[in-house]
Amino acid sequence: MFVLSFVLYEFIIRNLMLYSGHNDVINWHTMSKKQIVTIILDNIKNVLIGSGVHYNLGYSFGLALCVAIIIYKLIKDKDSNYNKLLYVLSFFAFFMTPFYLCVVQGGVPLYRSQLVLPFTEAFLIMFATYYGFKNRFIKFAPLLLIFLVFCSQMSITQRFYYTENYKTEYEISLSNQIIKDLQTRGINENSKVVLIGRKEVPFNSTCLIGEMVGASSYSYNCATYPYYLHSTDNILGVWRCLGYDYTSCRPDEINEVRELLLKEKMPNWPEEGSIRKYNDYYIIKLSEDDLPW
Repeated sequence: MFVLSFVLYEFIIRNLMLYSGHNDVINWHTMSKKQIVTIILDNIKNVLIGSGVHYNLGYSFGLALCVAIIIYKLIKDKDSNYNKLLYVLSFFAFFMTPFYLCVVQGGVPLYRSQLVLPFTEAFLIMFATYYGFKNRFIKFAPLLLIFLVFCSQMSITQRFYYTENYKTEYEISLSNQIIKDLQTRGINENSKVVLIGRKEVPFNSTCLIGEMVGASSYSYNCATYPYYLHSTDNILGVWRCLGYDYTSCRPDEINEVRELLLKEKMPNWPEEGSIRKYNDYYIIKLSEDDLPW
């Protein structure tokens, strides 16, 4: 099932992805074996110690409980050594399922694609709970584990929601200011605009940045080729949600703007001169153009 899923995944990535640079996720032919082994071991370590916002200690504690239960069952059961060996190997293969894709790719998969890990963690806790209630010594350990994981994830999830709300309010405020500036200059809806540069969200200490959480339309996808095309589309999407319909430029027009800004200096918005007309579209310079050609 894993091999079939991976083949399907590779087919989709290599044949249906629209943007360049996202279709080569196998590192075995681009990095040394020593580097890849280090990456894999670091990923396993991060999962085991619950490092970062995307992992918690539920997997490690669940694994420890399950190993203890398996050892206890092996001692108590009167089955053959061969069957016991198969039992241990099957559980080991299951314990390692969150890391198979990392091994095949030779790198850490996107966090949002690591769906196997939470399911494995849930099964470990369920397995420990089922057998734990049969033993008065570890009866409450699985319940305590469930409670601790719940509290940990609830706190992180609340901060993620807060971060997204904070980012959205910033984007709305920034968009309204830019649109007001455009309309003050007589640049009305349906005009073609291109936004060069980016605006980062000034997050506070309560905000928690994830792989996609906190990614602002005013900075996300700037570096996806053709540069500034997709970020401009993202920003105009926010404007449409606010009821303002402006039009994006073509990739060749954006390249014209970048060439122009190499020759002529423009201040960054909201300074005077940060919005100007060029041919039949309008340039809004958010920050310096620091992307390659």
